[in-house]
Formats: sequence, C-alpha cells, structure tokens
Amino acid sequence: MYTILRRQFIKFLTLSYLTLILLSIVSCSGFSVDANGIVTSPAKVSNSVNFGGQAVFCNDLAGSLPSQVAQKIQACIDAADNYGIVELAPGVHPISQALHINKPLRIVTQGLNVNSTACGLNTESHCAILMAAPAVAGLSRAFLKIESDQVELNHIVIDGNKNQRLSSPERAACASGNSALGMNIHAASNSLTLVGMTSANALCGSGAEIIGTNLNIINSYFVGNGFHNVNNLWSDGLTILNTSKTNVSNNVFLDNTDVDLIFGACVNCNISNNTIKHSAGFASSSF
Repeated sequence: MYTILRRQFIKFLTLSYLTLILLSIVSCSGFSVDANGIVTSPAKVSNSVNFGGQAVFCNDLAGSLPSQVAQKIQACIDAADNYGIVELAPGVHPISQALHINKPLRIVTQGLNVNSTACGLNTESHCAILMAAPAVAGLSRAFLKIESDQVELNHIVIDGNKNQRLSSPERAACASGNSALGMNIHAASNSLTLVGMTSANALCGSGAEIIGTNLNIINSYFVGNGFHNVNNLWSDGLTILNTSKTNVSNNVFLDNTDVDLIFGACVNCNISNNTIKHSAGFASSSF
C-alpha cells in the first residue's frame, strides 16, 4: 500500500510541479561541467554561516578498519565546537557505523574550500569520500544523519556503495518498502548548505532527503542513486520536503532512478541552472 501511495503521490507532484521541474532543466549558462560531469565553476554561497570555531583535523583514517573509521570521524564531529570545522583527509573512508551531526558545523576536505573544483566520484586523490561499508550498523534514517540547523557539507563525497550492499539488512528493508535505511543523507536542518559535494549510489530512497528552510544547494551533483529495475530499490537524487527561501542551482543530476529532483513545496525559491541527464538503459531510468 505504501508503494502504491508513493507512486500516486509522485504522479500528483509531477503534474502539480511540472513547470517547476522544467525550469530546473535548463542549459548550463553561468557555470561549466567537465567530461566527468563535475561542476567546475566557483560556487556562490548566498546564506553562508560564519564557521569561526577551531578546526578539528581527522588525519589518521588511512589503513583503519571501517568500524574504526566511523568511530574516528564521529569523534571528530563530537569534539568540534559549535560553528566549528571538521577537516577530513582525502581518500576513500569506509563507514560501517551511521554518522550523526547534531550541532552547527562545517565538514570539508582538508585543503579545499568553496572556490575549489567540486568533489565527484573517483576524486579520492584530493577529496574525502565517505563510502558505506557492505553493511552499516546503527541506522535509523540514512548513514549520514543531520539534526541541527546551520550545517555545511563542503567538498566531500557521500557514497552509498549500493552494488556492495545487496546482501545487507538495509537492502532487505528497502525491498520491504522501508526506504529510510537505504538513503545516503537525511537532514532536518534549516540553513543547510551543500556545496561542491556529491551524493551517489544510495541503495534506495534518496541521495539526500532534506527537511528545512533557507537551504543552499549549489555546484553539487547527485548521481547513480538506486536501481530503477529492482522493485523498491529506486531512489530520488534530491528530495526536499516543504521548504522556503531556498536556492538549488548549478547542480547535476545523473541517472537517479526514482525522481531526480523533487519538492514537496518551495515558496520564494531559486531553482535554476540545474542539469538532469540519464544514460541509456532501463536500470538508470527514472519515473
């Protein structure tokens, strides 16, 4: 019944917000995308927060077990001041325990900033990639859960590693209609900023599900989330529930398998210069 209602809801949104969606599928004037689909122009953060707290450096991640990596990153988050900065070392960091942000905070790859080239897949030489392990413990909703206003994800990659999680408890939950455990990001956050980052390969549900106002989602991309050809394993690229005063611009949506970009409502919003693309083949299609 949930799946049927969800399909009907999506059809309603498709009709109700057709103009809104079409406005988001426009030419890329004002920014550029390289051969890998990475946004390369500088970002402009319109609702930036002053993160003036002391930086916490997470440097000792390489070579650690997935459980240790998650513990170390969570310890860095917990140790940071309100409005502090957590700087992650570049590289692929396997995550076997859900991460939780509950304070105003910037998470960024060391050495990068708002003007750097966006972090995409296969950028581990200079970007921090948080990749879900084949099974992730401690999930209640997404493997990165944000429950604070004024959080910024800046030049990092959140990779749901969907192909390696097909035997996981999360996959069974997705198949039964519980998409919450297959999401990459869940954020209940006002004044949330996503800049120069990627959410990719969510197992199901959404690359990022966001509840909040005054959002700023720019120069990022959402790619390869879910499976269109497996029942209940489809995934939105970006799911924004009722919001206002929000900016979603200069982003790339590629091969998301439910709805690429979806809004419950968006009052006084700027939705512009976003690109939506799909590769050939049913598995990478969308509804």
